[in-house]
Amino acid sequence: MEDYDIDTVACAQRTICWYVREANVAVAEGKATSVDTIVEGLSRADWMEQFITGTAIEQAIQAGRERKTSCEKMFPHCAISSFVEHIVRMARRSQNCEM
Repeated sequence: MEDYDIDTVACAQRTICWYVREANVAVAEGKATSVDTIVEGLSRADWMEQFITGTAIEQAIQAGRERKTSCEKMFPHCAISSFVEHIVRMARRSQNCEM
């Protein structure tokens, strides 16, 4: 991805932030899939802190849980996130149809 000047860390952060945010909203609204419930639970699990403290993943999870600023504004250096978010939404819709 570096050959194409794509910041993979920023893209991972933006995608994690976005999915944590989507999962939290779905759980709060009672519309969560099993994956949403797992993501939401992991995003607030105390035992996860020992693995992610001080990492880019921790920053992304915190940003996704806070909802103060959009993930796009928090992690603006990713050129492909809109495409990734579209694919994830399509996958979630197909998962909801199978239930």
